[in-house]
Amino acid sequence: MLHAGILHEDDPLELIDGQLVVMSPINDPHIVCVNHLNRLFVERTTPDVVVSVQNPVRIDEHNEPEPDVVLSTALDGAPRPDNVLLLVEVSDTTLTYDRDVKRPLYARAGIPEVWIVDLDARQIEVHREPDDDVYRTRHLAGLDDTVTPERPTSVGDIPVRDILGDLPEPESDESEA
Repeated sequence: MLHAGILHEDDPLELIDGQLVVMSPINDPHIVCVNHLNRLFVERTTPDVVVSVQNPVRIDEHNEPEPDVVLSTALDGAPRPDNVLLLVEVSDTTLTYDRDVKRPLYARAGIPEVWIVDLDARQIEVHREPDDDVYRTRHLAGLDDTVTPERPTSVGDIPVRDILGDLPEPESDESEA
């Protein structure tokens, strides 16, 4: 695909259901949110927990998604479903894809907790208790709420406002006259 010019060497890709999927470019609000999450988790986790940012999770030979943030106990390589504690997808332009494709994939893999940070709605969807390709529990947390991962317990309560409160406005596609 590289030689044919379909893909470029620096295209961000992830493997989903055996298909290479080109990942959407990220904008400033997305970057700021991921940086907030990274800082908050690094400050609150113990040395036995790895905070992995935009790295692959090796689910199986057909699936290697690259979520925005993962907390895991994988000290020796890429996280795998059996050592992922929490997985976070930051979503704006990818919200439907994250909900309809990636969330069921994570549930089938048995990942115990998934957060989908909805930048447009300024809320966090907390999904727990994977069962086949769904999560049995879903909780919505708005700017005035807190979110608390089940594991690792050292993280404690995080105000949603600390994650979403001061994000820049996305850049407009229209040029100013």
